[in-house]
Amino acid sequence: MYGFLSKDSVEERVNEWLIQEGFIVRKLEAPPEARITWGLDVNTPPPFQVNFKVFKTLDKPDRLVVLIGVVVSPEHRKYLTSMRQEEVLRFMSRLTRILLTACVDCQLTIQPSILDPQTLTVALVLFDDEVRAQGKQVFLKTVMRVLNAYSIIVSLFNEAYPILPQQREQKHTQMYA
Repeated sequence: MYGFLSKDSVEERVNEWLIQEGFIVRKLEAPPEARITWGLDVNTPPPFQVNFKVFKTLDKPDRLVVLIGVVVSPEHRKYLTSMRQEEVLRFMSRLTRILLTACVDCQLTIQPSILDPQTLTVALVLFDDEVRAQGKQVFLKTVMRVLNAYSIIVSLFNEAYPILPQQREQKHTQMYA
Protein backbone atom coordinates (compact mmCIF):
# COMPACT_ATOMS: atom_id res chain seq x y z
CA MET A 1 0.00 0.00 0.00
CA TYR A 2 2.77 2.46 0.89
CA GLY A 3 5.45 0.86 -1.29
CA PHE A 4 6.24 4.10 -3.06
CA LEU A 5 6.07 6.91 -0.56
CA SER A 6 7.12 10.33 -1.73
CA LYS A 7 10.23 11.78 -0.14
CA ASP A 8 8.28 14.40 1.79
CA SER A 9 5.78 11.99 3.31
CA VAL A 10 7.98 9.65 5.40
CA GLU A 11 7.52 11.74 8.53
CA GLU A 12 3.80 12.09 7.90
CA ARG A 13 3.36 8.35 7.36
CA VAL A 14 5.36 7.45 10.50
CA ASN A 15 3.11 9.70 12.56
CA GLU A 16 0.01 8.16 10.95
CA TRP A 17 1.21 4.57 11.49
CA LEU A 18 1.98 5.15 15.15
CA ILE A 19 -1.48 6.62 15.74
CA GLN A 20 -3.13 3.74 13.81
CA GLU A 21 -1.36 1.28 16.11
CA GLY A 22 -2.65 3.00 19.25
CA PHE A 23 0.52 4.82 20.29
CA ILE A 24 0.19 8.22 21.96
CA VAL A 25 2.08 10.68 19.78
CA ARG A 26 3.19 14.25 20.47
CA LYS A 27 5.60 16.55 18.72
CA LEU A 28 9.10 16.19 20.17
CA GLU A 29 10.25 19.36 21.88
CA ALA A 30 14.04 19.35 21.64
CA PRO A 31 16.53 22.12 22.42
CA PRO A 32 18.33 23.67 19.41
CA GLU A 33 21.65 22.09 20.43
CA ALA A 34 20.11 18.65 19.84
CA ARG A 35 20.04 19.55 16.11
CA ILE A 36 16.80 17.65 15.56
CA THR A 37 14.87 18.74 12.48
CA TRP A 38 11.75 16.66 13.10
CA GLY A 39 10.67 14.37 15.90
CA LEU A 40 7.93 12.60 17.77
CA ASP A 41 7.63 11.88 21.49
CA VAL A 42 5.78 8.56 21.67
CA ASN A 43 4.21 6.45 24.44
CA THR A 44 2.99 2.90 24.12
CA PRO A 45 -0.74 2.53 24.75
CA PRO A 46 -2.07 2.31 28.34
CA PRO A 47 -2.07 0.76 30.82
CA PHE A 48 1.68 0.09 30.56
CA GLN A 49 3.26 3.16 29.01
CA VAL A 50 6.82 3.18 27.78
CA ASN A 51 8.21 6.34 26.20
CA PHE A 52 10.45 6.45 23.12
CA LYS A 53 11.43 9.00 20.51
CA VAL A 54 11.45 8.99 16.71
CA PHE A 55 13.42 11.79 15.09
CA LYS A 56 15.65 13.06 12.29
CA THR A 57 18.85 15.00 12.84
CA LEU A 58 20.12 18.01 10.95
CA ASP A 59 23.34 16.29 9.86
CA LYS A 60 21.65 13.05 8.66
CA PRO A 61 18.22 13.98 7.27
CA ASP A 62 17.94 10.78 5.20
CA ARG A 63 17.19 8.55 8.18
CA LEU A 64 14.96 8.09 11.19
CA VAL A 65 16.32 7.34 14.64
CA VAL A 66 14.13 5.33 17.01
CA LEU A 67 15.52 5.82 20.52
CA ILE A 68 14.55 4.65 23.99
CA GLY A 69 16.12 5.50 27.32
CA VAL A 70 16.20 3.59 30.59
CA VAL A 71 17.00 5.37 33.84
CA VAL A 72 18.55 3.10 36.45
CA SER A 73 16.30 3.21 39.51
CA PRO A 74 17.62 4.48 42.85
CA GLU A 75 17.24 0.96 44.29
CA HIS A 76 19.31 -0.60 41.51
CA ARG A 77 21.89 2.19 41.75
CA LYS A 78 22.22 1.39 45.45
CA TYR A 79 22.96 -2.25 44.60
CA LEU A 80 25.47 -1.26 41.93
CA THR A 81 27.33 1.18 44.18
CA SER A 82 27.64 -1.49 46.87
CA MET A 83 29.39 -3.85 44.43
CA ARG A 84 33.06 -4.02 43.57
CA GLN A 85 33.84 -2.35 40.24
CA GLU A 86 34.79 -5.73 38.76
CA GLU A 87 31.29 -7.03 39.55
CA VAL A 88 29.63 -3.95 38.03
CA LEU A 89 31.76 -4.38 34.90
CA ARG A 90 30.84 -8.06 34.70
CA PHE A 91 27.12 -7.32 35.06
CA MET A 92 27.13 -4.47 32.54
CA SER A 93 29.20 -6.52 30.09
CA ARG A 94 26.69 -9.36 30.36
CA LEU A 95 23.81 -6.92 29.81
CA THR A 96 25.59 -5.48 26.75
CA ARG A 97 26.32 -8.93 25.31
CA ILE A 98 22.74 -10.16 25.76
CA LEU A 99 21.23 -6.95 24.37
CA LEU A 100 23.49 -6.81 21.32
CA THR A 101 23.00 -10.52 20.65
CA ALA A 102 19.24 -9.98 20.57
CA CYS A 103 19.52 -6.75 18.58
CA VAL A 104 22.74 -6.66 16.57
CA ASP A 105 21.84 -3.35 14.90
CA CYS A 106 21.11 -1.59 18.18
CA GLN A 107 23.37 1.21 19.29
CA LEU A 108 23.74 1.05 23.09
CA THR A 109 25.01 4.00 25.08
CA ILE A 110 25.73 3.78 28.82
CA GLN A 111 26.11 7.08 30.65
CA PRO A 112 28.09 8.38 32.37
CA SER A 113 30.18 5.17 32.17
CA ILE A 114 29.97 1.39 32.19
CA LEU A 115 31.18 1.41 35.82
CA ASP A 116 28.57 3.98 36.85
CA PRO A 117 25.48 3.26 34.73
CA GLN A 118 22.78 5.81 35.38
CA THR A 119 21.12 5.98 31.97
CA LEU A 120 21.12 3.50 29.11
CA THR A 121 19.88 4.46 25.66
CA VAL A 122 19.21 2.18 22.73
CA ALA A 123 18.86 3.52 19.19
CA LEU A 124 18.06 1.96 15.85
CA VAL A 125 18.49 3.76 12.54
CA LEU A 126 16.07 3.31 9.68
CA PHE A 127 16.79 4.92 6.33
CA ASP A 128 14.01 6.79 4.52
CA ASP A 129 14.59 4.57 1.47
CA GLU A 130 13.78 1.49 3.59
CA VAL A 131 10.59 3.12 4.85
CA ARG A 132 9.58 4.14 1.33
CA ALA A 133 10.25 0.67 -0.07
CA GLN A 134 8.92 -1.48 2.80
CA GLY A 135 6.46 0.85 4.50
CA LYS A 136 4.70 0.33 7.79
CA GLN A 137 6.00 -3.19 8.37
CA VAL A 138 9.69 -2.29 8.50
CA PHE A 139 9.02 0.76 10.65
CA LEU A 140 6.88 -1.09 13.22
CA LYS A 141 9.39 -3.96 13.41
CA THR A 142 12.05 -1.38 14.25
CA VAL A 143 9.86 0.11 16.98
CA MET A 144 9.24 -3.37 18.43
CA ARG A 145 12.96 -4.14 18.45
CA VAL A 146 13.65 -0.97 20.45
CA LEU A 147 10.83 -1.78 22.88
CA ASN A 148 12.19 -5.33 23.25
CA ALA A 149 15.65 -3.90 23.99
CA TYR A 150 14.05 -1.87 26.78
CA SER A 151 12.47 -5.04 28.19
CA ILE A 152 15.80 -6.87 28.05
CA ILE A 153 17.54 -4.13 30.04
CA VAL A 154 14.83 -3.93 32.69
CA SER A 155 14.59 -7.73 32.95
CA LEU A 156 18.34 -8.17 33.43
CA PHE A 157 18.43 -5.58 36.20
CA ASN A 158 15.42 -7.18 37.89
CA GLU A 159 16.85 -10.68 37.51
CA ALA A 160 20.16 -9.65 39.10
CA TYR A 161 18.65 -7.37 41.75
CA PRO A 162 14.95 -8.12 42.28
CA ILE A 163 12.96 -5.15 43.51
CA LEU A 164 9.23 -5.62 43.91
CA PRO A 165 7.11 -2.78 42.55
CA GLN A 166 5.54 -0.57 45.19
CA GLN A 167 1.77 -0.58 45.42
CA ARG A 168 0.89 2.94 44.36
CA GLU A 169 -2.17 4.61 43.05
CA GLN A 170 -1.07 5.76 39.66
CA LYS A 171 -2.61 5.91 36.25
CA HIS A 172 0.18 4.14 34.42
CA THR A 173 2.62 1.43 35.33
CA GLN A 174 6.22 2.53 34.98
CA MET A 175 9.20 0.27 34.54
CA TYR A 176 12.63 1.23 35.73
CA ALA A 177 15.87 -0.63 35.52
